[in-house]
Amino acid sequence: MSKSFSHIRLTIIICWLSSFLIAIPQLFIFEQSFILGSLTKYHCASTGYTAEWQRRVYFTIFACYVLVIPVLCMTVWYIKIIGVIGMSIKFWTQNIRDQTTSLSSAFVTSPAKVKTVKLAMTIIIVFVVCWTPYMVITLIEIYSHGHFRIPSWLDGVLQAICFLQSGANPFIYIAFNKGRKHSPTLILNAASPMVQKADRRERR
Repeated sequence: MSKSFSHIRLTIIICWLSSFLIAIPQLFIFEQSFILGSLTKYHCASTGYTAEWQRRVYFTIFACYVLVIPVLCMTVWYIKIIGVIGMSIKFWTQNIRDQTTSLSSAFVTSPAKVKTVKLAMTIIIVFVVCWTPYMVITLIEIYSHGHFRIPSWLDGVLQAICFLQSGANPFIYIAFNKGRKHSPTLILNAASPMVQKADRRERR
């Protein structure tokens, strides 16, 4: 138990340190400046560059560690999770096949497996849909040498959609777990043939 807790604590510390290191450049890149056409309103913008190539390098790296790398990691991890669930289902079915019908095990585990696959795909799709428009359009603007400009209102909308992804995750988990209260009934129904067979053996 202590080893597990230490591993979790080390993982959290590494995540926080990595986030801190990655965020350091923003202390120098983002500056408070006047909104275009106004002398009283300020906004925080990424204007702390001495050359345009610095902005391209920074945002390209930013797009990689915010969008590309997380999507790849989530895809690999969820594929592994689905694989582990699939192996456990096969193992459980094989163990109980001599005691009860495979129909009972399929009745309990198939919905769980399908729900896990749908949940994983939904999280990945929502993440990609929320972050991709802002990243792609901003990259086009940066590499277009000034020929393409994002309107300020569109930039604000796209950034709001990015932040919406984090707020949407709890509702996704709630939506996929709203029927969980019925799982004990399914397990009892599947286990009843095993219990009845065990009772008959004891009576003999």
